[in-house]
Amino acid sequence: MSGQQRIWYVGNSHALHLSGLIDKMKSRGDFQQTIITTAQMTVPPMPIAVYDWLPKNDWKQKDLLNQERTIEYVLANAISGDIIVVGNDLGNVFGWSPDRWQQQRSRNLRFLPKWVEDFNKFIKTANGRGASVVAILPVPRFQYMPESFTTENCYKQWFRPFLAKECYLVADRVKLREGLTEITDALKTLSKSNSNFYLFDPFDRLCPKELKNCSTVLGEKVIFRDNHHINNYGGELLLNDFYDLLLRYNLLKSHSS
Repeated sequence: MSGQQRIWYVGNSHALHLSGLIDKMKSRGDFQQTIITTAQMTVPPMPIAVYDWLPKNDWKQKDLLNQERTIEYVLANAISGDIIVVGNDLGNVFGWSPDRWQQQRSRNLRFLPKWVEDFNKFIKTANGRGASVVAILPVPRFQYMPESFTTENCYKQWFRPFLAKECYLVADRVKLREGLTEITDALKTLSKSNSNFYLFDPFDRLCPKELKNCSTVLGEKVIFRDNHHINNYGGELLLNDFYDLLLRYNLLKSHSS
């Protein structure tokens, strides 16, 4: 339907792993949903130097260009009232995790001011189109699973009533939270200076405040499919909080007062 409100989901795999949430959102309003993501590359993109830990081939440059085209497309086609949800793996770039070298994190933090500047331009361009932007703040991040391990072993079956010990990846909650201070503070500052920019924080839902350690398993259910991507159940856990945020700021046309 022409002029129908659209929710765009852009970013990298940390936008795509919201599929459990996105699927449930279908029944929450009269809007369309469009998902356009590029592996690894954030919105806006980071410099290629950030990805020096990946194999050295030309796909990184191609994906960078692809993400830039995606951004141009979304900003050119978003209409007044649309919502652009940005899911980036910012915890991997700027945060702390059990397998993160502090030297690498410190290096990446030098890229933060420029990235924030670029993101500010993205938000203001969206505002010029009459669109809102919602940034998904980082989820907990854990050490890598053993190479021989697959997430298929993390679902209970009649023949496997107990989860393998490898399913229970854990990380210190305080360290994870404190390690995200720089990026979350920067995004909060952006939200104060842009009336169309909002933050959605999934952390406490995935790792409740009363826990000492965050875990890939919550209430006997696996909520992560690897060490930093939530699975469909994890996405469903975020549905009500996300929907409430959209309602609180009157972002959904079909529920606007």
